[in-house]
Amino acid sequence: MKKVFALILALIMVLSLAACGAKAPEAPKAEEPKVEAPAETPKAETPAEPAGPEVPALKGPGNVTLKRLGANVALDVNNAWGAKIIEESTGYKTEYFVLPSENADEKLLMEVSGGGDYDIVNANINQYRTLLAQGALQPLDDLLEVYGQAILAGGHSEAVWDALRGEDGKIYGVPYMYPHPEEIAAFMTARMDLLRAAGINAPLLIGGATTSAMHTALKIAPVYDGPVVYVKDASQNSGVAAALLNDDTREAFVAQLKSEQETLRCQFAAKEQTPLLSLDEARAKKPNFFD
Repeated sequence: MKKVFALILALIMVLSLAACGAKAPEAPKAEEPKVEAPAETPKAETPAEPAGPEVPALKGPGNVTLKRLGANVALDVNNAWGAKIIEESTGYKTEYFVLPSENADEKLLMEVSGGGDYDIVNANINQYRTLLAQGALQPLDDLLEVYGQAILAGGHSEAVWDALRGEDGKIYGVPYMYPHPEEIAAFMTARMDLLRAAGINAPLLIGGATTSAMHTALKIAPVYDGPVVYVKDASQNSGVAAALLNDDTREAFVAQLKSEQETLRCQFAAKEQTPLLSLDEARAKKPNFFD
């Protein structure tokens, strides 16, 4: 009986060891619920931007020196305060060239026809029309569209832009606007006797199509106590004013001005004067077209 019990006990131990050594069957894993990714919202297609005009990219301030050709002024334009202000406000360094005081229109045409590589040409309306008629200008519409929106919205009337358009309707120039329009309302005239009584010799700038340097020297300067400057074009005003307001340049500028005007008066006096008839003599010599 004891042998049977021992045998049974031995079998139990063997079976237990076998059970420990055998790998227990793995319980089937529960399948994880599949989480479907949210469907991607279709992106709204951005409408393609219309192709703009092909224009060259700006080189930017500090990377280029602009060359400007303008009217003659009696001062060193490159060292004038106006040039410094423009460079400080825009960041662009500019080299200034001026036309001669005599035969400026002819010199301008020669410069342009000779391939002068100026970036800016400051011209009056007559010079502009001449250059446009000669085919010397390129349209600026594409550049204004990309870079000149502020210029287009700068307050110029449509009549001004029409004056700058060619026969093809394109714009070939940019109008110049006086930068301080509020000052125009402060301009005033004064009586000469009151100025003299107050000891004021304010400079006088004369311009417009109805006068000339000769007329200024002969008729205006001799009867005015202060400097009288003939300014052919409005673009010269700032340069002349700068020379007159600067203590370092005023004296030399006024001395040169008076010397030039005296030369003009001498030239006029040296000309052989054509004798004039009296009014009665001229009427007596009038042609008769009906006899």
